[in-house]
Amino acid sequence: KNHTNHNQNKKAHKGGIKRTQRQKYSSLALVNQKLKRNLKRSKKFDPSIKKGAILAKKIQARIEKKKDIQAAIKKAIVNVILHGPKRIKFVDPNADSKKSKKDKK
Repeated sequence: KNHTNHNQNKKAHKGGIKRTQRQKYSSLALVNQKLKRNLKRSKKFDPSIKKGAILAKKIQARIEKKKDIQAAIKKAIVNVILHGPKRIKFVDPNADSKKSKKDKK
């Protein structure tokens, strides 16, 4: 016996036969150079694309957030230096706020 096709379809469909993935953007390799230049400039100078303004706002927001965090860290360090480290008590949110049985007696 030199050849058989037995079990080959089962093996092929085990992981599923997938379609080939399409490219998200087609290549501009063989496109007219004038068109490519025009596309590049239209993307760069289009007033409806406000990349810079949005990016500047995001950067400014991050800077402000960073300053707030740094201020909180400095405040915590000063408190530790002045008052020593504090122990944080764990409060169970599910526990009743009433006194325990020992306190009632």
